[in-house]
Amino acid sequence: MTLPSIHPLVKQALRSDPAVRRITQDRVFAGKYPPEVVLPAVRFRFQWADPLARPTTQWWSFTGEVVCHADSEEVADDLAGAVLGALLQLEGTSHSQGVVQGALDWGVQSVEDGEWTPPKPGRIVAVTLTARPA
Repeated sequence: MTLPSIHPLVKQALRSDPAVRRITQDRVFAGKYPPEVVLPAVRFRFQWADPLARPTTQWWSFTGEVVCHADSEEVADDLAGAVLGALLQLEGTSHSQGVVQGALDWGVQSVEDGEWTPPKPGRIVAVTLTARPA
């Protein structure tokens, strides 16, 4: 059973997208933020990976979330829109880490994240990517 390298694929896609890069520079992280992170920034994790048709495990469905943090509501909104656009553009693309057949968004949720003092505005972009190894 071989899984596509979804985290490196998403990280590369978000860092190379002009709209995301304009807002975050290179502050796109898989998992946790480093202690010295400066906002605006993005962190993501795809927690679920399911084979689409058992027993075939060539195509996988990856469901996860991208959390967009900023110092203002306006920047958080702009960043979430840019991230969603970049993820949806992955549909039908091929990368060294995998081939993405589909991208389905599940919406954007607003959050007030108490990880910072004072709390910072955040947006959670939920998405499912259908992919297979390259």
